[in-house]
Amino acid sequence: MLFAIMQSCINEGVASVYLQRCLAESRYALARAAVRDILEDEIHHARFGWSLLGSDIMRSTWRVAVAEALPDLLQRVSDAWMAHETSGLPGVPRGHGTIEKGAMSGVVRSAYQDLVLPGFERVGVDADRGRSWAERSP
Repeated sequence: MLFAIMQSCINEGVASVYLQRCLAESRYALARAAVRDILEDEIHHARFGWSLLGSDIMRSTWRVAVAEALPDLLQRVSDAWMAHETSGLPGVPRGHGTIEKGAMSGVVRSAYQDLVLPGFERVGVDADRGRSWAERSP
């Protein structure tokens, strides 16, 4: 269950914020259309996890386990997204549906603070450990 939550709630949450930013910075119709389609898909994936967490199937003990695992889950997802920053891959030209190098940490931070951690709180998962981790992370 933690893997599903990590992939859907956290990873797809970051993906949604990333793609919103990509959409805002896209200057070409084809790039905007492609990013918009991918964003729509990522939102559907994220809803799966939030639906699971908010459902009656989630026992209170499971919500506690999710809360305890949050720092590790956030770290794993952050590491995966930040790997893009340190990769030797060439950047995509501005306006073509991606963000500039160096901006990923801000995307991850924004996703966690504005979307992911409030989402956990909304479905009854104590996000204090996750918030503490996020405040200490670069």
